[in-house]
Amino acid sequence: MKYIYIITICLLMSAYSVNAQNETIVPIENWCTVNLSDDIYYFKDVNNYLDKFVGVWVYSNNNTYLKLEIIKETHQDMNGGFPLNLDDFEDYIVISMQYMENGIEKYNSLPLTINRDNPRMSGNNIDANNTNKIKITYAEPSLISCERIMQADLFLEFLGENPNQLQWIRVDGLPDYGSPNICPSGVEDDTSFLIPANLILAKQ
Repeated sequence: MKYIYIITICLLMSAYSVNAQNETIVPIENWCTVNLSDDIYYFKDVNNYLDKFVGVWVYSNNNTYLKLEIIKETHQDMNGGFPLNLDDFEDYIVISMQYMENGIEKYNSLPLTINRDNPRMSGNNIDANNTNKIKITYAEPSLISCERIMQADLFLEFLGENPNQLQWIRVDGLPDYGSPNICPSGVEDDTSFLIPANLILAKQ
């Protein structure tokens, strides 16, 4: 019985080793240059470009307060919690936030969790021409049961050290009216985004 158990463990370890060896590692900044095939790809932060974004960042003035908590996740499957049947993996940053206006809290997805149902933003689209900049699909929590139909991209740029600063630029797109994935039932949230489009945050 012990012999069978050892053989089983060895077979499992061998299968894991084969799968790991079959992964083709692609630096995340070269994502767009890859012609995808049936191979298993790992879009990896080989050069640690994501690390500069990790940490706690704050913007605060008299009536606006935004706090970001950013972590880096590695070797995550690309299905994103959906039944996409993708075998590929990726590294990315995850953003959770607290936003207040005039001392009144509007959003709070802190503390940051890896639960994909928790409102957050994530991405790894590093600009190959400026590796201090990353593009992320923008999202703010909806205040009703349906998702907000407004769409936008968020550009974060690390501005350098002493002090560590992060530029936040949101570029709005067209509303996604009528998408069944946004509101299967109820009234669509067609409200505008609350957080300002242009900010400079300081690392804490």
